Amino acid sequence: MKGDKIYSKAMLIDSKLYGDSSLTTQDKSGLYEQFFKLIKKAAYLRHIDAMYEYAQQFENISFLGVENPLFSPKRRNFWYHKAIESGHSEAYNNLASIYEMGEGVERDYNKALELYKKSAELGSNLGKKNYKTMLKDMAKGGKYNNDYTT
Repeated sequence: MKGDKIYSKAMLIDSKLYGDSSLTTQDKSGLYEQFFKLIKKAAYLRHIDAMYEYAQQFENISFLGVENPLFSPKRRNFWYHKAIESGHSEAYNNLASIYEMGEGVERDYNKALELYKKSAELGSNLGKKNYKTMLKDMAKGGKYNNDYTT
């Protein structure tokens, strides 16, 4: 698969980044920069897992208590869409959550349910859990039921 070597190298750096507690902040910064460049390159080569990892770099998460300076809903959503075009189960789950919450897109429970279902069908345990949670809520007339249409 295109980008396999680059992706593997990025993931080795990622495991060192999160697995070596002796690294200084400067070391971590340098490793992250290397990881980011490699994951970006592999994503642009359309490596399915790299597209997912690259999308995650634009999530609104904090690292070491610092807000993500790369946070970009537009870029995150774009790359999750690219990953689902290749059938990435966790990308389906994450994108479903984005539609469920209306983060950078119009809230759409129908789309969220559809994406959770696809995530579950592709084998994501989290996708299965989220799909069942939405279905259960709808059956009870919960919050999803108000906006859900068949």
